[in-house]
Formats: sequence, structure tokens, C-alpha cells
Amino acid sequence: MPQTINQTLPRELLAYIFEVGLLQEQSGGNLGNDVDHEDVGTHLEFPALVSCVCKHWQDVALSTPTLWASVNVWDWTALSWLQKRISLSKESPLDIQVELSEDMTEMPEDVMDLLAAEARRWRSFDCTFQSDIAADEILSQFKGIRAPLLEKLTLVDDSTSEFSSFYHPPTIYELFDGQGSLPKLRSASLWSVPLQWEKNPFQNLRELELCYMSDSAKPTLAQFLALMQASPQLEVLLICNGAIRPVELEDMPDWTSASPKSVCLPSLVALTFTDFDSPLLLCRTIRLIDAPNLKHLGITDMYEDGDGDATDFSSSIEILTSGEDGRSGSRFPVLESLKFAHIHSPSPDVLDRFFSSLTRLKRLHLIFPRVPYADDMDVPHYLLPFASRETRQRLGRPPLPEQVICPVLEELTIAARDPEDLIWEFAQTRKSLGHPLKRILYDNRGANELAPGIPSHADKSLETEITEYEESDASTSDSSDDEEGSDLDEEDWNDDSDDAEEDDDDWTDEDHAW
Repeated sequence: MPQTINQTLPRELLAYIFEVGLLQEQSGGNLGNDVDHEDVGTHLEFPALVSCVCKHWQDVALSTPTLWASVNVWDWTALSWLQKRISLSKESPLDIQVELSEDMTEMPEDVMDLLAAEARRWRSFDCTFQSDIAADEILSQFKGIRAPLLEKLTLVDDSTSEFSSFYHPPTIYELFDGQGSLPKLRSASLWSVPLQWEKNPFQNLRELELCYMSDSAKPTLAQFLALMQASPQLEVLLICNGAIRPVELEDMPDWTSASPKSVCLPSLVALTFTDFDSPLLLCRTIRLIDAPNLKHLGITDMYEDGDGDATDFSSSIEILTSGEDGRSGSRFPVLESLKFAHIHSPSPDVLDRFFSSLTRLKRLHLIFPRVPYADDMDVPHYLLPFASRETRQRLGRPPLPEQVICPVLEELTIAARDPEDLIWEFAQTRKSLGHPLKRILYDNRGANELAPGIPSHADKSLETEITEYEESDASTSDSSDDEEGSDLDEEDWNDDSDDAEEDDDDWTDEDHAW
């Protein structure tokens, strides 16, 4: 019987094809074996799948250690299968993913012991758990561990992340074996994970996420500064719901006064602050970070206070208008991408100063609430610095010394109620000044099903592509890797509601066109 091509391929080439197939599956590619997440328990992973084709493929697969070095632990994972997989991986670096559902109140027997015993081979460790018992069983195993090959660490406690300010004081865990135990770690993501910051094992990071920690589990001011100083080459930083104990920030001097020495992060290019519950804490956290080469900034999802009212975070924008040590100009002078979501506009003077200082801004992303307490005037306020001299004069605003604000701006993304007239005038003004935008994306927010859309005379003469989009696709308009897109408030607008307050005395309804 003639041999088939899969029998005549050299073993090395077939093993390489298997490795490429595994990478394709891990990246979400379609290998004809797609399954829903609910069916993942019956899903045959790629290494096991190719092992079932024929005896030759099985021999090649079982003798290719890298095929078995990606270890997934689910609720139903059997210890015997896990032991076999780790054995087949031989000495290959391990990429471990642990995902336990809320029904799994504890780790499968001896699983964490088995994984911890292989810590010397960890290359990545991604663990998500949804119960306090599982959290204790997993995190307690990290004490004293040294992981010399570990490059990426993700620990997510989903059982408390949405209620971190309200649950009882957490157990504090000591992760790894202190400084020097993670020499290759470059990315750390900690969500609701309380650790002993005085024994911080993180240094020389490139990416860091600190999210949803209870107030008592957050680092002190000194510990936060030490954490930043230990990673002077940090490139991406995400701070969600605060990263410093509030009492320490509250004891800082007012932001206009002398402040503690900020930490300089010259390599930081992407910075996101999200879901803070206090404008004061946000402003004082911003003051602590000196990032002269920052290119992407996001201040997002500052929704409401405990009474359900909109909280005014506009003071955070005023902070951005003063450089380090109080010098004039932008705090982050080389920004290329900027995203504000659910942030009320500050005074027109502050906005003028802020946008005038952003001479390298290429992408501007503005999201406004769709809930009834939203101030409709926020939208024209944000865009007023870009208005023509004639429009500014009509609204009683002095002309700006710069001929064109943000001269290299290429893209505007805006989500607001009925923004069509505003963005049409915006595009028209940029065109008349000789600096047309390449692209405008807008989301009507579903406020008016009969919204007229962009005027019919918005033709190609604008040299601007104007496209309506759904806010769930907003992340496609921003190249910043630290921004995952915004979780929008899904409250439906009541078109007849009079609840929206307009408390800015400088503007009238007839000025809404700007």
C-alpha cells in the first residue's frame, strides 16, 4: 500500500506543523474544532486531537515536549491527566492557565501542589478563581516559591472584584520569595489579590495592572513609590479603583501645594486610570507619576458616587495642564492618544490650556454617559477649543494664540447623544484650517431612533471618513494596548426626561451646536 504524505513527512517537520497548529488554536484560530465556552469540558485540545489521528502522529506528538507545555486547569481537570501532561512536557517552559468557576469552591486535590513543584519551569501563570476558599488554597501556595523563568503573571480574584470596598478585610498573602525570586518577570496583573507589599517580589516590570484591591490591601504611599522605582523601564500601567491606601492620599497636601516627590518613569508609554470613586484620590495619584514620554492616556469609567449621582472628575484634567514641579504646559507633553470616558468637562479656560499643549495628539476618544444625569453641555465644551475663531467669538471666548489646536490630530471618536451636528462642524472647521481629520467615529448612544445622521452635504470634500459605530467596537479606534474598551452603562434614555441638569451658566441651549 502506498504511503500517504503524513507518513512520509520527516518527524521534525511534522512536529513543527503540530507546534504551529497549537499556536493557531491558542490564538483563537479556526481549526475546524470550534466549541462554545460551555462545552469546553468535552473539547479535545489540539495535542490530544492530533494524537488520535494515527499511530505515527501519536508517536510524533508524544515525543514533542512543547506540545504539552501549555497546561490548562479547569474545574473537571483530573490529577492523573495533569501529571501525564506535565511529564510529557519534559523540561520545556510551562504556560499555565487555571480557571475555576464559582461552583468550584476549592482547588482539585493536590493540583496546586503539583503545579508549585514545577515553578522552576513556569513561563506564564494565569489564574482566575471565584471563591474565597479557592483563593486561599491557591495564593497560600505561592509563599517561598522561586520562578526563575516566569515572564508573565496574572492573578484574578473574581469573587470580590466588584465589591472590593465593602467586603471584610482580606487575608494578606506573601507571594513568591521576595526580591530576586522572579528575575525574568516582565508583566504582572493583580486583580483583588491582597499581598504583603513590604515583601514585594516585583522588579524590572514592563507591564503592571493593579485593580480592585480593598483599601486595607492596597500598598502604602511609600510602598507604591518603591514598586514604581523598582521598575524604571515600566511601559504600560493600569490602575483601577485606586492603587494606594486612601488615608495616605487624603493626608497629602492639596494638589496645588508642594507634593511628595513623584517617581519618574521615562519608558512609560501607556497609562490608564479607571473606576476611581474619588476625584481627590485620582488627582493625587496622577501627581505621583512623572512620565515625560507618555503617548497613550486614558481616564475612564468614573461613573457615579454612592448616591447614584454623577461625580465630577473634571479636576483631573486641570492636573494635566501643569507639568512636573508646577511648570506650565502639559504634564504629558508628547501624548499621541487620549481617551476620556464619563468625565465632566472642566472650565473652558482649562480645556483651552490643556488641548493647546497637546501638539502631538493624533487620536482623541470621548465617551459621554447615556444616563439621565449627563450634562449635554459637556460635549460642546470639550470640542470648543477646536472651534473656528468666528464660533469662539460668537460664544464670547477669546481667540487662541495657536492657529490650529492639536495640528496633527487624525482621528476623533465620540459617543454622545445626537453628536452629528457637532462632528460635522468639527470636520468642516479642521478642513477649512488645512488640517482635515482622516477619520471620525461616532455613536449616537441610541438617544433618538430618528436622529438625522450626518448632513447629506458631508461629502468627500471634507477629506474625512465619518462612520457610525457601536461603542462595543470603540477599542478598534485606539492603538493603546492598555485600553480594553469601556463597559457602558446600559440604562436606556428616556427622551422625555427632564432630569438632566445643566448647571453651567456660561452657555445656553442655543449654543449647543458647539
